[in-house]
This record gives sequence, structure tokens and C-alpha cells, in this order.
Amino acid sequence: MNTSRRYAAQRGFIALDMLFGLIVLAAVMTGAAVMIANQMDSQNYQIAADQQKQVADAAAKYLKDNFATVYAAAGTTTPAQITPAMLRNTNYLPVGFTDANAFGQTFVVLARRVATNQLESIVLTTGGQTIDEMGTREIAENLGAPGGFVPVANTGIVQGVRGGWSLALSNYGINPGAGHTASALFLQDGTLANDYLYRNAIAGKPELNRMNTALNMGGNDLNNAANITASGTASISGDVNAGRNVNATGNVNLNGTVTAGGDLRAGSMYLQGNASMNGSATVGGNVAVTGDTTTGSMYARGNVQGVTASMSGETYTTGWFRTRGDTGWYSEKWGGGWHMTDSDWVRAYAGKSVYTSGQMRGNSLFSDGRTYVGEYIQLIGSANENWGCSPNGLVSRDGAGALLSCESGLWRRPKAKTPTCTAYTIPGYDPNDVTTRACPVGTKVGWDTGGSGQRWASTPNIAIGQNDYATIFCCEF
Repeated sequence: MNTSRRYAAQRGFIALDMLFGLIVLAAVMTGAAVMIANQMDSQNYQIAADQQKQVADAAAKYLKDNFATVYAAAGTTTPAQITPAMLRNTNYLPVGFTDANAFGQTFVVLARRVATNQLESIVLTTGGQTIDEMGTREIAENLGAPGGFVPVANTGIVQGVRGGWSLALSNYGINPGAGHTASALFLQDGTLANDYLYRNAIAGKPELNRMNTALNMGGNDLNNAANITASGTASISGDVNAGRNVNATGNVNLNGTVTAGGDLRAGSMYLQGNASMNGSATVGGNVAVTGDTTTGSMYARGNVQGVTASMSGETYTTGWFRTRGDTGWYSEKWGGGWHMTDSDWVRAYAGKSVYTSGQMRGNSLFSDGRTYVGEYIQLIGSANENWGCSPNGLVSRDGAGALLSCESGLWRRPKAKTPTCTAYTIPGYDPNDVTTRACPVGTKVGWDTGGSGQRWASTPNIAIGQNDYATIFCCEF
């Protein structure tokens, strides 16, 4: 009895296991079927996009070749229509190309006049199977920038991929409803004009070779360029190597090195690296360099700020040469220059002497050591004797040129010297000997003869007797 119950229970568990297995298998099969269906849909979407691209390319060529005819037939809200049959008959589409896409939707090309010599054209699908919006979006993505679709949220427009463009269907007098796709074509004077950048120049259409937004190279190089002209700022984190000139009417900001075989012209130049030029640098604004600047000549109408500037030519600026540290101008050859290390003094670097064949002028002149004058000292200012002065020790002159010195707070003349006299004795050997002594400096003031006392005369010659003597005083004042 127990054995039979056990077998029955086992049979029940086996049945449950089989049921769960069938459920899992069904889920897997369903998921696989969905994946296969999605893959098939994606393939159909890609095929539909390829078919629409072929029609769009054929229509663009047809419109370009037959612009005048289509332009004459087109109105602003009553567009001219071009069918796949017309494109086949004119050999723009192959003979076996069908009128409909993989979903049975028919292609039609509509061109309306929007301005003088300008057509706005689209390739539109109508009728056939209604594709869900995920499908129309995928087809539009496969078409690229010209691709679009009729959105469910607003069936009155054709919306470009990711909102790149939008057209009102009322302008074309048609509304195929949601689930249909489109391609945009724009013509001016018979030239296809869309948001693509043309590789070649189109006569009279410079806008076709013009970017309307920033160009992002995605980290790729821009090679084989001739002249690069910028009206704004050039910000470059790497090096700039130019075999000829670098011209910019705006600023040049570089974190790398500028190497130019010709001239560098810019509104302002800011370099985190070095600038090396065989020509000249002409800058309308500021030049700020944290590295070296090596150039033939540099002309700046603004400020020049840098760490080191090595130039084989001349440097001109109508602004300032600015340094941002305790640096300044330095002569690498002679090891001297000018610099500032505080807010008060401009210093000669390395203690170099300062020489000029002209004048040195200032409010005051101070010497820590001895002062040498190769010729004369000329006192320009004057003072008056006995007038007040400060501090003591000043030297000046009066109106006549006599020296004055500041003593005890008053201008004084130098005091007279006490005469210094030297006595010379001349003995007499014969009667009527005559003194012939001449004073070396000063004036003879008197003499003593034979003990008869001092006598004065205006000449030194005096007769003295035998064995008499004369004493002559020569005094220096």
C-alpha cells in the first residue's frame, strides 16, 4: 500500500517537471520568434531605406538637370510631382525598379517653389502598409541626415532624424498619415542644397561650402591645409607647426609650441609653451608667454608678458613688456639686466654698473659709498647767508658763487684762516748787503735788521751792514 502511494507521488512530480519544462521551452521559442521577427523587420527597414535612398539620389539628379522645367511647373502649395515611372523613363532609375518599397508604400517626389530660383523638395511614401513609429524612425536613421518620418504625435509634419529638420505637409497639399517616411531635397538655381558640406565649389553658391555650426573632428587630424584664417580665438592644446605664416585677427591661445617658418600675426597671443619663428611676430594686443619666444623680430601694439624671450632681431611694442615674478630683462651674453624684487627699487641684475654718455636725472641721488666726479661739481641752486637751513652739513652757494654751508641751522661762509709765517734769517758779511730771500708762497710782511727792531716795507730789498743780519718773515694766508 505504501509503495503504491509512493509511485503515485513520483508520477505526480514527473508530470509537474514536464509542465515546467514545456513552459520554459515555450518562452524560449516565443523569445526566439520575437528576435527573428525583429531581425526580419530590421532587414525590411534597411531594404526600404536603401530603396528610398536610390529614389532620392535619382530625384536629385533629375531636379538638377531639369530645374527650369520643374521650377516652372511648381507652385508654393501645389508642388510639381515626379514619379518613379518618370525617373525610369528618363534613365535616372533602372528599368526594373519598382514604384513601391518593401512595405508596399509608393514613392512620390514633390517639389514646391519657396523663393526665386529655389525649390524645396521631398521624397515621400504614401499608401501601403502602415509602419509603426519605431519602424519609421529606424528607416529614417538608415537614411542619414536627409531622412525623416511622419510622427504619430503630429501627422501634419515630416520630422527629420533626431529633430534635424521639419516640414509642414500642408505646403505640399498631401498627408499620407503616420507610418510613412520621407527624404529632404533642397535646390537653389538648379543646385542641390542641403545641410551637407560640399567637397567642390559650386559657382555662385559659396554657402554650400560653409559650415553653419562647430566642426568636431572627433580627435582626428586636419591635414594638407593651406592658409587657416580665423576671426576668433585659436585654442590649441598641442603644438602648432607652420612652414609659412600664421595669421589671426583674433586671439591665439596655445598650451603647446608654435613653430612657424614665416610670420605670426594675431590680435593677442597667449602661449603656455614656446614660440619659435624664423620671421616676425606682429601682435595687435597682448603677448603672454610662459615659455621661450624665439623669433627674428616681434612687433606688439599691446603688452608683452613672458618668462624668456630669445630674438635674433628687434622687438617693438607700443604697450608694456610685463613680467609676473621677480624677473625682468636679462642679457644672456653679458649676464646682467634689470629686474625688481620689491615694490620700491628697480635693480641692476648681478650688481652690474649703469653707464650712460648722457645724463642721469632723478629727484634725489643717494650714494652708499664714495662719489667720484671726473670734472667739476656745479651747484645749480643757491642760498642766502644767515638764512635758515636743514640739516646741518648741507653745501650750497650764494648768488656770487661763494660757498655756503649749513651750520647750526644757518647758512654760513667758511671762516678765514690764521696766517702761518715762517722766519728766514740772512746774515750780513759785507757793508750794504741786500736781502735776496724770496718767499715761496704768500707775502713778506716784515723783517728785523741788526737787532734794531721790526721794520716794514713794501719791498724785500734792504741794505744791512757788515756782521749785521736780517730776519724775513714769509706768511701764508
